[in-house]
Amino acid sequence: MHIFSVGFDQSKNPLRAEPEDSSKIFPANEDYFYSPKKIKNDWLMVEDEDGNLFWIKWCDKKGNLSIELYYDA
Repeated sequence: MHIFSVGFDQSKNPLRAEPEDSSKIFPANEDYFYSPKKIKNDWLMVEDEDGNLFWIKWCDKKGNLSIELYYDA
């Protein structure tokens, strides 16, 4: 992955423990960068600045991108 970090709408696309809609939700820290690590189907694993790993959706059911891509800080 050649993306520095991603942006997402926490109210529509929360951080999750696992790549499942029913998985536990965690609050996002608005001051942190979330770096992409790997993709699994329509889920993206992200890592926060403390090294914690979470999952968010990178696309919706129609295949539209549901995150913002940031190539540098």
